[in-house]
Amino acid sequence: MSPLKIKLFVSKLIPNNELKIVEEQVCLSKELYFDRPETNWEMISPLYIALLNRDDSESAVELEKLYCNYILEHHPIGWRDGPCGPYGGKDCETTGKCLFTEKDGKVAGSCICSDFRARGYYLMRLKSHKMPQHEKGYRTVPLHELFHIYQLSSIADPAVSRDDLYKFMGKRMGNNTVDVAWWMEGTATYLQHYFYAQQPGAAPNSLHNEMRRYLTTDYNRSGLGPLPEQYKNAGKPLTEFTFQEPDKTIAYRIGAWFVAFLVDEVGVDKIFEFYQGLEEAGSFETQFVTTFGKSHTDWLKDFDIFLEKPYEEKMAIIPN
Repeated sequence: MSPLKIKLFVSKLIPNNELKIVEEQVCLSKELYFDRPETNWEMISPLYIALLNRDDSESAVELEKLYCNYILEHHPIGWRDGPCGPYGGKDCETTGKCLFTEKDGKVAGSCICSDFRARGYYLMRLKSHKMPQHEKGYRTVPLHELFHIYQLSSIADPAVSRDDLYKFMGKRMGNNTVDVAWWMEGTATYLQHYFYAQQPGAAPNSLHNEMRRYLTTDYNRSGLGPLPEQYKNAGKPLTEFTFQEPDKTIAYRIGAWFVAFLVDEVGVDKIFEFYQGLEEAGSFETQFVTTFGKSHTDWLKDFDIFLEKPYEEKMAIIPN
């Protein structure tokens, strides 16, 4: 299998043991996601990983300067057209605060933060976790973010428009131009916990506990009630939940439950089969029917019925 081309940018005071965890999870993600026969390796790397100290915004600003200088040297067009360059905005030009810190000055959260087709590289931003109590976050977040790279790399055409790419990804449905989270984030969220739970040293019952939390709580202390009730009371299909709150929290976690429901029916390998044939199929819906046997709308109808079942029946589909 081909190698991943990776460069790490690490903030000051990140201990070596925490850096090692990130490196381990990147290697695990390569094994789980990319070491497959149909992988489009030319669409996967270079990958730049910025590991930020959650409690030190000053080091994040310093690291951003180093990162942007590297991009200028190695990807001048990506630098020119991206947030590091002259069109990145006033804050980027004057203080360097645009990629690794938020507008309020706090250290930015985790994401895949660059458009590979436009810039020629991926940037994966990771924020440190409090150790040892939050080691699980160190291990699951890279699994989530790198699955997004797997998803995006399934389309080999370098000239595909963003709108068409998002339609392939299920991030835009039909003729709608609003980005929705149910499938792209639901798969990444479920699989990060599904694969973490299988690793030696994983927290006991981690997948079971995570999915129970999505089923029985509001997740983020919003006071809006359990997520399934919020979903039901919203009065709209899962495919219409956006990346804005409170939609976002619901879409990620109820989306994860939809994927758990789907995986219980067809097996996890079908998720990868879906992406392996997506570009050739020509559309999200065509490949969904081909891979999973019926339309996403029919699957969602079955899922909504499933959500009405007793708690024990729902939890029974989650692997121990």
